[in-house]
Amino acid sequence: MAGPLPVYAYMADHRYPITLSGEEFILRWYWLDRTASWYLNIYEVDGTEIATGIRVVVNFSLLKFRSDPRLPAGAMMAFDRSGANLDPEEQLDLGDRVVVLYYEPGELPTVEQTTYDIVITETP
Repeated sequence: MAGPLPVYAYMADHRYPITLSGEEFILRWYWLDRTASWYLNIYEVDGTEIATGIRVVVNFSLLKFRSDPRLPAGAMMAFDRSGANLDPEEQLDLGDRVVVLYYEPGELPTVEQTTYDIVITETP
């Protein structure tokens, strides 16, 4: 079942080990003032880079255009809980207004955006 990934937005740069789909990874989250954006790096447990510089944007699979077989098997998506569908605009937005969910393989919902809201439905 999908669950939110821990983010400590009060720390502009932090990392922690995590198990995703049965595999161990290190996630690094960092805020860049220059772009007013959060980014994600994913590492193997020994610190070897797998994917770096992934900008956190809402309603988009963060790993969609990555093909490294060492990546987590599931999907990551950021959602704006306010319903405004805005990317994190300030450092403290991530983990509060914007959450990043991890979906196990096959769990990623389809997202249908309407003029007024987002309707999330589970895929069969």
